[in-house]
Amino acid sequence: MTVIDWLLDADPAIRWQVMRDLTHEPQDVIAAELHLLFLRDSSGARLACTIVSFGALLGLLGAWALVGRGLARFSSRQLLVLAISWALPLLVAPPLFSGDIYAYVGQGHLVVNHIDPYIYGPGDYEPTSKWSYNVDGVWRFSPAPYGPLWLWLTAQAVGIPENHLVVSIYLIRGLAVVGFVLMAWAVVRLARIMGIPAQRALWLTLLNPLLLLHGLPGSHNDILMIGLMMTGLAVAASHRSLRGVAAGSALVTLAVMIKAPAIVALPFVPLLAGRGERRWVQIAITAVTAGALAEGVAAATRLGWGWVSVLGDQGERPALASLAWGVRKAATSTTHALLGSSASDTVDTGVEALCLALLAVALIGTWLLAFAGRLEPLTAAGVALLSVFFLSFSVQPWYLAWGLVPLACTSSPRRAAFLASFSGALCLYLLPGGRSWIRPPLYGVPVLLALLVSVAVMRWFANPTTPAAPEPERVEAAAN
Repeated sequence: MTVIDWLLDADPAIRWQVMRDLTHEPQDVIAAELHLLFLRDSSGARLACTIVSFGALLGLLGAWALVGRGLARFSSRQLLVLAISWALPLLVAPPLFSGDIYAYVGQGHLVVNHIDPYIYGPGDYEPTSKWSYNVDGVWRFSPAPYGPLWLWLTAQAVGIPENHLVVSIYLIRGLAVVGFVLMAWAVVRLARIMGIPAQRALWLTLLNPLLLLHGLPGSHNDILMIGLMMTGLAVAASHRSLRGVAAGSALVTLAVMIKAPAIVALPFVPLLAGRGERRWVQIAITAVTAGALAEGVAAATRLGWGWVSVLGDQGERPALASLAWGVRKAATSTTHALLGSSASDTVDTGVEALCLALLAVALIGTWLLAFAGRLEPLTAAGVALLSVFFLSFSVQPWYLAWGLVPLACTSSPRRAAFLASFSGALCLYLLPGGRSWIRPPLYGVPVLLALLVSVAVMRWFANPTTPAAPEPERVEAAAN
């Protein structure tokens, strides 16, 4: 066996350490290009930066809470201006609270070099280059679980500036800005249709520190996914015709081709177009449009459907923020201590099957309730996406935004207060470098603590001064 063969078969963490020892390149190209190496190389400077970051985070959360309690004093335009003023410093900041953007550029670099990102990770191609050095060990040698549209976009961000990593990072951050713009238009439109003050929806989404911090300095592709998804839902709700269903389905399908969870919202598109004898025709149009467009994107990007098989392995990696993993680990650990490994394996399989069954029931149940007219389709879509957050094994704190944004357009003040305090509490778990200060084996504990905080804070936060809810906007059915 050659050294290269051994490295390819070795544990990723060991493989990366060996590669680091074999190279004499700069340890952090990003920090070097941004002239921040002096901060990284000093433990005292890192501690000071961490304290300043958390102080700023607490200040942002406090300002957001004060705005929420005085929404009557703000117009929608003023809130948009405020959101822009909060976003601008974050746009120019280095990556914060997550290192996923390094994985994005590394995966885009693979596509540019005609390497299949659904088979290889950034470190498999160039383990010691600047395109893989900053990638977290979880993703450095792992294939990408993202849709072909996202990987095509990241390839453009890498290919346009050619070999300039920092420019690529800021181009990818620009995709998040596009997501925020789409989200802002969609939540205002949907809130007016649903009879919810647009100020409340904007405050809960566009000014939400969880979305701002993880969408801009974190640059997660969830923001672009949510922006496209919400725009599709808004188009379907605004244009209640077969054309509206087709256009809404197409936009949500594009969101799915960014990241898979948006597929949960797709079945609710025809339901947002209204009830009637043509409901099954609308459902069929959604299915045909989604299938044709997804196949077209997979073919046009030449990336195919390899990401589907990658997604199947995501739930096997422990996630600190997953309640399902917490229950699974607690059950198996207890069983192992009492009855041995054989029994714990059985319990592990049983808990996994139970969580997946509960998720299936939640997804199907919310759709059936919406189909029967017993639940508003947009609310049902938000609840379904929240179910994915609570019952999946692969979960990060910012995944709460999947369901929070649709629910922001239908929420009462009390529900909005709960969602706000929950998302605010989740902001406090990650260190500026992206690691959580709560460590394994406390799986699910961050979300449990956030739930407790949200319940405790909700009474204080549940009765802010808000503008009176407008009458629901009447959307006339367009001629088919």
